[in-house]
Amino acid sequence: MASRWAKIIPGATGNKADFLVDGTAAFKSIYDAIKTANKDGHYIYVMGWMLDAGMELIKGDPGSAFIKLLEDAAKKGAEVRILVWDNPIPNAYPPESYIQMNRNYIPMLNKLPNTFAFIDDNTFATAATQKFLSQAVPHILKQVMKFQTIFKELDLFFTILKYAATKNVGSHHDKVIIVKGEKGLISHCGGIDININRFEWYQKQRCSFHKDTHSAYHDTHIRVEGPAAYDILQKFIKRWDFHPAAKSKTLKGRSEPKPKEIKTGDFHWAKTVGTYNDPSGKDRDRSDKDAYLEILRNAQKYVYIEDQYLVSLDVAKELNKRIKDPNFVCVVIVTQDCAETTDILIPLRRRSEFYKELIKGASAAEQAKVGIFIVDMVNGKKNGWHTGVHAKTLIVDDELAIIGSANVNQRSFTNDSETSVIVFDDPGKKTTFAKALRIAIWKEFVRVAVAPQGYESWFTFMYLVKNVPGFSILLDLTKTPQQEDLDEKIIAMIKKSGVIAPIVVGGLTGNNLQQTTAVLSPITLKLIFDMFWENVVDPEAP
Repeated sequence: MASRWAKIIPGATGNKADFLVDGTAAFKSIYDAIKTANKDGHYIYVMGWMLDAGMELIKGDPGSAFIKLLEDAAKKGAEVRILVWDNPIPNAYPPESYIQMNRNYIPMLNKLPNTFAFIDDNTFATAATQKFLSQAVPHILKQVMKFQTIFKELDLFFTILKYAATKNVGSHHDKVIIVKGEKGLISHCGGIDININRFEWYQKQRCSFHKDTHSAYHDTHIRVEGPAAYDILQKFIKRWDFHPAAKSKTLKGRSEPKPKEIKTGDFHWAKTVGTYNDPSGKDRDRSDKDAYLEILRNAQKYVYIEDQYLVSLDVAKELNKRIKDPNFVCVVIVTQDCAETTDILIPLRRRSEFYKELIKGASAAEQAKVGIFIVDMVNGKKNGWHTGVHAKTLIVDDELAIIGSANVNQRSFTNDSETSVIVFDDPGKKTTFAKALRIAIWKEFVRVAVAPQGYESWFTFMYLVKNVPGFSILLDLTKTPQQEDLDEKIIAMIKKSGVIAPIVVGGLTGNNLQQTTAVLSPITLKLIFDMFWENVVDPEAP
């Protein structure tokens, strides 16, 4: 292994790896894997943020319903184990909400033979987050909830706030499915939940956030066989064992021998990374963030990022260094539109800080190296195309790629349970995993065959995508909405609502909680959102 990435990412092993762009490809691959588990000694392990167990993995095939596949495998002797987050979010595709999906399917799954399924809120946040939850949140919640919501779109915020008052904030954000069957150990992970809106054909369901029809999210997933698949299995076992009820249940995967490296045929070098805080406080995994930043530090020519949030200032600072390198060519970023009130109040304000840090001190020519494309909800919907980006993908120099569940924010890098896979190849390979992934994504985005050869294809994409109706592009980052501008918009929205009432707001001063009488004013609510962001949504690593 002569790749320069071997030293930058130590511990990578030879694996078979296949990228899966969007739901149809991912769900077919998961279906095929599950079908191989058909006897005693085989097993299927699922860990995730959300599980619509009744969903058909293949459109129009009732036999491909996820719960039906598990039932068939379990009846044949396969062991089924499921761990999903205790999800409080009410965002729904009527008639079922996420919380109903996760909680309602658990009893149904536990009626299957050879199956144990658990709801889990047993992931732990940082000490600073837990302090905020115990001291400030109950006081904020008690007063603010009296007034319900100012806007319908704020229901999500108050639901999470209420949940945060009594629960740990860290979530199982992984999207992991591990199968041991006739073809050996196969693991899937990435950004794709078992959810119908991950299908690219999906356009007719109504979303309670927007009160309108939505097409599918763009997303990415990965299938791995080899030592990296085994490492994903070990992450599942660790999380399973920390659940008070789950740890006493059998796991045949405990005795799984580590597969030999795959170094023949179309193999790739791969390494599994993640984020986790165990309840004991003894195990802290930050390998996802560490790897992400180290990869950016070593990017020589190009960086391509797909991300839903795009708010990590640590990432922005590294990109800032890259664009100032005279040998570096460009950064291409595809991200999610932020159109709801909740987005304006929290992530969009923070994204403006990301933009500011990205171009800090950069010349006009250096700023021109950055192309940020936003998947546009309105035009995407009109054109029957993607209205959001859920992918968490990084591609560097057409040499290395990351596919996983971690967003570019501190929450994914610090609080949540995350799983990602890094893939790179030996020099001289005609088409690397990273390059093939990029081309597959870009062909989908621009709906034409992007020139596959050479670095010129990066500029081809940037030219073509400008004409795609589902995109908007930020050409001048200095003209993006700054936090101050957004604050004015928030204040105007709150004033328009006409809600003004006396409340008691808690604030942290040193180690003590100070209570002050205040008014539910625009400024007060904005400060509450800021406090919530800093301590719960996007906390700094301890």
